[in-house]
Parts: sequence; structure tokens; C-alpha cells
Amino acid sequence: MPFGEQISNGILFLLSHKNDDEGIPSTSLGDESGCWTTAEAVDILLRSPYLPKRRIADVKKMVEFLLKNQIPGKGWAISPERNYVSSMATGHALAALSSAEEIFYENEELVRECKKAKAEALDWTHEHINHDGGWGVEPDKEGGKETRIISTYYILKGYIALGFDYNNSKDVRRAIDYLVSIVNKDNGWSGKKGDPSDPANTARVISILIQSGKFKHDDPIVKKGLKFILDSRNHWRIDIESYTTKGAPGQVFFHSNTPADVLEALLRGKYYGKETHDLIKFFLTSQEDTDGRWYLCDEFQKDTSICTWSTSEAIEVLDFAQEQYFESLFHRYDYKLSTKMKLILLGISIISSLEFLYIIHFYDTLSAWWDSLSEGWQQLIVSGIFLSVIIGVLVSFLVDKLKSLIEKLRKATKRKDIYFQSQK
Repeated sequence: MPFGEQISNGILFLLSHKNDDEGIPSTSLGDESGCWTTAEAVDILLRSPYLPKRRIADVKKMVEFLLKNQIPGKGWAISPERNYVSSMATGHALAALSSAEEIFYENEELVRECKKAKAEALDWTHEHINHDGGWGVEPDKEGGKETRIISTYYILKGYIALGFDYNNSKDVRRAIDYLVSIVNKDNGWSGKKGDPSDPANTARVISILIQSGKFKHDDPIVKKGLKFILDSRNHWRIDIESYTTKGAPGQVFFHSNTPADVLEALLRGKYYGKETHDLIKFFLTSQEDTDGRWYLCDEFQKDTSICTWSTSEAIEVLDFAQEQYFESLFHRYDYKLSTKMKLILLGISIISSLEFLYIIHFYDTLSAWWDSLSEGWQQLIVSGIFLSVIIGVLVSFLVDKLKSLIEKLRKATKRKDIYFQSQK
């Protein structure tokens, strides 16, 4: 498999650097455990085909860490030390507990605890959805109620992991409609309504629009959003988002992993151009050879203070890229197989037809008819058939040459512009 070694090394890095309380360090090794970081890791590890069976027990302990640190009757804070529920941490935890139920289904007590925790968290998310349909970063805290893309995105990921979508959940429907309503004139999205568009938040919205079941990869809003992302290639940078809460000594910061968000959006949007391949190559080459970690980084800079959740997100997008690779490979094989089957059926039909004509003595009738023609007519018919074959071969040759020329012209121009124009 293409990325198996890199993904496996990343998984071993995370499992080898858990804290004593079984949580994953919040940003870097030595930090206190983060509920957000641990929940994200649990969900990604349990969905990865490269999680070693012998290490599943380690992930179970991480699940128990999440259950232990849920704020009673609510959701999860960024870390156990914080007292306010975080929309992002809660969305991650909902997805993580959903995956845990599927894997540890034989552990009735654990499944029962997961269901109870999810039910309480869902009640909290439903109670804290804003009038516009989105969620704030820390809705229980004054100043944290304002709707943000990052918080709305992760809450929606939690809903979708539980099986909710645009058609069966009013909350999901309201949130998706809100996201659609705040698209900027340049077809991108920003961290919050009214701010300039950026590729990270645009990628988040595109991914969640598709996952919600409301939109497909070829819908105009998705194609235009992907075009904005591709046009912003020089701005695929790791970034920082901030918000201020009343009474807080300063701003609260969240980092954006733009390369990971963009790669997921391109894959979900079924765009497999050079930009997608470049991003996959970037993740494969930016992994640390020593221990398998990924720092938060882009093509221009590296933040060595962050390596835990950035490793989880690298594993997630490479797992997804590999899944898409094999899916496309299957479709290509399936196409070739179906083509061969059609040729076989065509051959059988021709043979059956010839046998039928033989049975009814068609050949004798045809031979008698041919003998009745003058030599001039016979020559004309043979010449016409020969000329038709020659013309058919020449036309096929010219069409192939024309296609080749068009492909060269397409590559000589901006790939993304031609791509989107052809889809209109």
C-alpha cells in the first residue's frame, strides 16, 4: 500500500508518547493532556487500517480518559484544566466515542458509558446552537458565543460521525444553510462572517458541505470553492485564529493546519490535479524520520512546538488519500473488466449470428446473389468496402492526434481554470 509505512510510524509515535493519565499531550510532548487532541487521535486511530491489534487496548484507555474528563452533563473542554465546554473538543469527542462503540461493541459497560456521554453532549450542542445556525468556540463563556467556522465545522463532524446529515437532522440542516449563506463574493469562506476569505476555512466548509449529504463534488458551490482554494495556492500556510472573551487576560489562539484541510477538501471534491499530488508528496516528505511525528508545517515554515494533533491530522489525510487512491484504482479495474465483458459478449453475439445464418443457408443465397452481379458491380462494392476501412483508420488516427494536441494545450494553460470551465 502506498503510504502504509508513514502512517504506521505516525501511529506508533502517538501511542508511544501518551501521558500517564492516558491522554495525548495537547500540542507538544511534555504538555498536559488535551481532550481535543486525545479525542481527535482516538477517532483517527480507530478508523485507520494500520492501527496494530496489539495496541487497541492503548486506545481503549484513551477512550476512558475522555469519559473521565467530560464536564458533567455537558461536553468537553479543550483540556481537563479548563472549565468551559469547547465546541471543537466536543465535536471531536462525539466522533471518537462513535468509533469506540463500533470497535469495542463487546464491552457492554464501555458502550453504555459512551452512549450516555454522547447523549449529554448532543443535548449541550443542541442547546447552544446560535440563532444563525452555527456554534461559538466556547458558547458557555461570554465572548465565546460568536459563530465561527472552526467550531461549527467540528461540531458538524461530530454530528455526521453519529449518522446525522442534512436530511435527518434539523441542527445539521440549519448549520449547512448558514455556511452556504455566508460565502464571500470570491467564493471562499473566512473564520467568521465578514472577514476576508482564506483557504483553510474554505476547505473546512467544502469538506463539510459534501459530508453533510446536501452537496456533491460537482455542485457549483463546491467547484467554485475549490477554484478559490486552488487560486490561493501561495497562501496554503499554517495560520493562527484568535478570539477574545470578556474578562480574559488576553486572546485565545487556535492554529490552522491549512495543508491538511486543503488536501481533504481536494480529495472530497474529487480534484486529482497536480496540486493534490504535491500536497500528498508534501506530507510524505515532511514526516520526521527519527520517530514518525509530523510538526505543524507548510512548504515555507515549521512550528516545532506542535507535533501531537498535527501528527493525527497527517495520518487522517494520508489514510483518506490512500482510500481514494484504491477507490479510483477499483473503478479503473472495474471499467477495464466491464469493457472486456462487453467485448466477450460481442464476440459471442457475432458467433451466434454467424451460426444462425449458416443454419438458414444464408451463405448459399448470398453467393448466388454475388454471382449474379456483373464484374463491374463486384469491383465497385469491393473498392467501396476497402475505401471505407481506410477512411475509418485515418479518421481514428486524426482524432487521437487532435486529442493529444488538446491535452498539450490544456497543460500549457492554467490547469485549474481549464478544469473548472470544462465542468460548467
